[in-house]
Amino acid sequence: MLLEALLVLILVLAGAFVFGTHVAVALGFVGIILLTFFSDRPTLGLMGHSAWELFSDTTLIVIPLFALMGDLLVRSGVTDSMYRTMAMWMGRVPGGLLHTNVIASAMFGSVSGTSVAVASTIGSVAIPQLYEKGYPRPMVLGSLAAGGTLGIMIPPSMVLVIYGMIAKESIGDLLMAGIVPGIMLTLLFMLVALYFGIRRSDLPRGESVPVGEKIRASLSLVPFIALMLIVVLSIYLGIATVTESAAFGVAGAFVLALLKKRVNWSMLKETFASTAATTAMIMFLLLGANIMQTALGYLGVQRAAGEALVAANLSPFMLMLIIVIVMLIAGAFLDSLAVIVTTLPIIVPLVAAAGFDMIWFGVIVVLLVEVGMITPPYGMNLFVLHGVQKKLYPDAKLGDAYRGSWPFVFAMIVGLVLLWAFPDLATWLPYSASSS
Repeated sequence: MLLEALLVLILVLAGAFVFGTHVAVALGFVGIILLTFFSDRPTLGLMGHSAWELFSDTTLIVIPLFALMGDLLVRSGVTDSMYRTMAMWMGRVPGGLLHTNVIASAMFGSVSGTSVAVASTIGSVAIPQLYEKGYPRPMVLGSLAAGGTLGIMIPPSMVLVIYGMIAKESIGDLLMAGIVPGIMLTLLFMLVALYFGIRRSDLPRGESVPVGEKIRASLSLVPFIALMLIVVLSIYLGIATVTESAAFGVAGAFVLALLKKRVNWSMLKETFASTAATTAMIMFLLLGANIMQTALGYLGVQRAAGEALVAANLSPFMLMLIIVIVMLIAGAFLDSLAVIVTTLPIIVPLVAAAGFDMIWFGVIVVLLVEVGMITPPYGMNLFVLHGVQKKLYPDAKLGDAYRGSWPFVFAMIVGLVLLWAFPDLATWLPYSASSS
């Protein structure tokens, strides 16, 4: 029966994705089919119990709170001032505004939590400026695509929150675990930009700006940076729970928007509508994944997979290698959230049975999804940025994004190897916080 159930799972998911069915619908539909035909339990009762168990978890409150914080800060105008300030500081460094793309993406990622939003928002600001200055288009698109991936590593990361919900791990520990790898990836991307700058002496540099003007421009970012530090440190020091720190972040973001005189009824309407749409989409994905996970659990698929793993006598290295290959391929075809909710219900029990640290594995999963999002032929960030440049430059070619992504893919593979070889890069911060 298990073989038949797995065959149905693969065929229905593949067919649903080919015909463009929403991922949440596909997952839920698979769960319903499996429960109806391969279980003697009442399907509707199991679905209701699954939904109640999921949505009664108060930890889910962090999803709309973090989404609202990001929407408020985006509409407060902090993105434009952030990019201008970073351009002043990094414009004269070899690689010029490519560094600005990476740093601005990392900073914006600390309020967005999603990769596509970071790539499209920073891309809409950066692409016209860098194209007009004569930067090679592949370099521009590659730095923006890679920088966009930082949005799902640096907290508050929606992907890490969803991983925590599926894997039943501490969301606070997972958010802390993403900080050091996020910084590491930012530095690796900047090394790539530095290499471009050294290799291409003709690469444009920014104008020389007096230090005093740089400092004055940086002062406008102090409230934003202070808010991010308070949110993160309150979790790290145990002063507040993740939910409480997210609520404080929303309050702080609203105050910043008030200070910038951006708050009006139209802005609030757009903000709440965007937050509601993001929250509904994520909740719908979680519900679909939860129904499928419930079906797989009742059918004993995870248990059978674990027994097959033991029988195959796979080493931990081989298991991780298989997971890496599967998630890289999936990430190249699907959005990060879709990859997470589709694969984790099956993979997490296997990884836990193999004895891996689940906090470390969560960061590995995010990094693998990030690589997929900038890997041709279907890297999501590449298509998003091509859409942005196509609106501004009708002659723009998708091939430029393909060519520009490969150096940054290599940098991310280096980051993956470092994280695999030195797990403390991910686990030191959360476990030091737990022991303090």
